[in-house]
Parts: sequence; C-alpha cells; structure tokens
Amino acid sequence: MKKLCIFMFLLGSLTVHSPDLDQDHFIGITSDVAFPYGIGTGQSFTAGITGSMTSVSVSMTVQIPNLTDDICFQTAQQGIILLEGEGLTGNVLSSSFMSLSNSSGLLSFILDTPIPVVAGNQYTILFSYDLIACPYSVLSYDAELMGSYADGIAFIDGNRVENDFLFQTYVIPGGVIPTLSQWGAIILFLSIGTIGLLYMRKDGIGVDVMKG
Repeated sequence: MKKLCIFMFLLGSLTVHSPDLDQDHFIGITSDVAFPYGIGTGQSFTAGITGSMTSVSVSMTVQIPNLTDDICFQTAQQGIILLEGEGLTGNVLSSSFMSLSNSSGLLSFILDTPIPVVAGNQYTILFSYDLIACPYSVLSYDAELMGSYADGIAFIDGNRVENDFLFQTYVIPGGVIPTLSQWGAIILFLSIGTIGLLYMRKDGIGVDVMKG
C-alpha cells in the first residue's frame, strides 16, 4: 500500500495546469498609435496571480523590406526581456526571442524559463530587437495614446510616457514549474514505482488498497 501511495503521489505531481490569462491590456482596448522600436522601450505591469509566468503576448507589426529578407531571416531576432520591478534597470528574470518575419497582431513570446511571480509585485517587459543585423526593418508596437492601464507605465527610448502598450501575460497559478533536474527526479521515482508494481504483479503479490 505504501508503494502504491508513493506512486500515486508522484503521478499526481505531474498534473499539468494550463496558464491563466493574468494581465490583459489588449481585449477591448483600441490602439490609436504605434511606436517604432527604440532602445529602452517597454511596459511595466503588476502581477495579479501568484504562480509561474510562462508567456507574454505583445501587439505589434513587423515589416521587412525585400532588400534585407535573407539577412533578417537568417540572423536577426526580436523578443522580450522580463525585468524585476518597475523600470529598465531591474534584474533580468527571463527572456524570449524568435526569428523575424512579416507579421501583424498579437505575438506570443514563450519564456525560455518560466518565472515565479507574486500578485501585487511589479515587473517590466523590455522590447528587444537585433537592429544591427536588420537595420531596414520596421518594428512598431501598438499602444494607447492616453494609456488606461492603471497598474503600470510605458517606456519609450528610456523615458516614462503617458501611453500604454497592448499586451497580455499568462501565469500558471499556485507554484513554480519544476526545473529540468526536478522533472528528472520525478520521472526516476515514477519509473522505480512502476517497475516495483510490475514485479509485484509478476510475483503474484496482491496490493490490498483497503488495509494498507
């Protein structure tokens, strides 16, 4: 019974929860202005859910001239960097990058490493772009001219502004996602438990789930 309980406990620890939409400054928001990429451009926000942030979506447009298509597709990347606190000088918590491609709308950036966030704490999304590898491309970020997002502020070229960019954040509530080493330990224990149960069946040993 003890082996069975351990096996079921470990199996339960593998339950995967879908991330919840936490901060939403996109649905129902009308963008009446767009700002081109600049160093020190981004948006701060306040987490509403304690848990593990897995992704950030940003409303933006990418336009790549034909002249630089090959260079951009092969080398240039765009992305986001997650900073601790409100502002552009906080510790780097995680990031996400993708290859450039012509696109428009809400782009989802899956964080390389999900980060623990606490409801009520502030964080900053810093936009990032390989301007050197793709200097003729245009990246623009949708925003409100007079921002209505009350729990954060926008930064353009390193300066605080009255606008707010359109974005969403996604969080798995209630805890931190296991690291790769932790997943390895969980899988190892599951394997041992499975092998143990198989040997018990092979040897004809019954498992009395009522008496333990």
